[in-house]
Amino acid sequence: MNLYELNQDIRDIEKALEEWAMEHEGDITEFPLLSQLDGLAGEKEEKILRIALWYKNLISDEKALKVEIDNLSARKKVAKNKAENLKNYLQQIVGQGDKIKDSKVAIGWRKSAIINLLMEPEKLPVEYQKITITADKAELKKLCKEAGKNDFAELVNKNNITIK
Repeated sequence: MNLYELNQDIRDIEKALEEWAMEHEGDITEFPLLSQLDGLAGEKEEKILRIALWYKNLISDEKALKVEIDNLSARKKVAKNKAENLKNYLQQIVGQGDKIKDSKVAIGWRKSAIINLLMEPEKLPVEYQKITITADKAELKKLCKEAGKNDFAELVNKNNITIK
């Protein structure tokens, strides 16, 4: 939608610019815009006014797109939150280990393990620390699986719901 009616010359350049952008993954830096604009028919002042109207249309489009992006971002956040709430609800009402499915959806459980540290990460031996002095949970998980009980961490098994 254009706020201002652009003449055919400007519309042709705009169309060529959009085609260029589609062919060049949105990059219009090499588009010969200046030579295209210089080639417009008419008096200098008339060309300037037509280009200024095109500019105003583009700024208007930019503002409308920003509003639309903001609206879509808000809707995305709401949809994500609703989905998480529904997943949490299903996790509460579907018995652990139960599998429920039909031709459109399948609900099941998968096992996973997390590391529950038994001491501060700074007190762990160096081989189980990362440079940022946080626990190297992958190494601790390996330790817990290989050695079993230790003073650093424990392996806690969990069930997580899956929805396909």
